Amino acid sequence: MSDVAIPVGATPKPKLDHPVSPVTVIVFLSVLAAGLAFTAYSLYSDMQDAGVQAVSWLPFKKLRRGHVIDKAKRGPVAAGDAIECGR
Repeated sequence: MSDVAIPVGATPKPKLDHPVSPVTVIVFLSVLAAGLAFTAYSLYSDMQDAGVQAVSWLPFKKLRRGHVIDKAKRGPVAAGDAIECGR
């Protein structure tokens, strides 16, 4: 048998009804920012290794704009609605 046990009266459930600690928010945002920075650096590095030069950011801006317009046309998605693929 294991020497580690949950004490009597302790709940193993997370306390989701309590506010989040500011330290937790800072750690989460730091990890998120580090992940985005790593992704951007990896993409930049791979593009440099392949010899591709980014000529313009315009295609990326248009993709973002199209996504926002498409989302606005559809409206909010309710829970339980089927999501269709636009293929």
